[in-house]
Amino acid sequence: MLNFFGISASVFFGAKSFKPIWIYLLVGIICEAFTELLVRDLITINGQVTNAPFAHLYIWTQFIVFSYFYYSEQMSSKMKKRFILIFSTFFILASSPYIFLESNLMTHDPYISLITMPCVLIFSLIYFVQLLDLKNGYPFISIGIFIVTGSSLIHMSTGAFYEDVDIDIIYLRNTINMLPLIIMQLLFMYEAYLFFSERKQKLTI
Repeated sequence: MLNFFGISASVFFGAKSFKPIWIYLLVGIICEAFTELLVRDLITINGQVTNAPFAHLYIWTQFIVFSYFYYSEQMSSKMKKRFILIFSTFFILASSPYIFLESNLMTHDPYISLITMPCVLIFSLIYFVQLLDLKNGYPFISIGIFIVTGSSLIHMSTGAFYEDVDIDIIYLRNTINMLPLIIMQLLFMYEAYLFFSERKQKLTI
């Protein structure tokens, strides 16, 4: 929550590039809040106690906003066109399980994350290479995205296959997955700190 307010303040003071990150954090908070309500039996979704719809929302948000973040950082119109082509291809592939398979919003689906997350990883790797020649950029945000996307690719893609697995193993998996999320939050916060430090220097000059 602290990180969300930090990014919100950055956006308010002119960090337009942070807007996709702000949307991602906001959706994450919403999904966590409704999941907590489901766990406490305060709400149901179509009479079912499942957070699957919020998992779908989180995965799609992660895919779209991170892709847009990398797209918005492209200076070349040619690279932007390539990013659009890559994103469109993965978007169509990620939509196909809803049409051709039995995927739906009420069930946890391994296919969506398995398809969308590699796209973000590709964009992240391209951006890493570009940062070698750039003086300005957001390496810490990109590192956080890379870590969490790689973790999500494993965590969410295998989640549907944990049926009948001992609950302690599931808790262990979820606990381990918290580490990359914490690292990402710290890196986002550090990038926000760098933004305000640079802004302060410009104001004092």
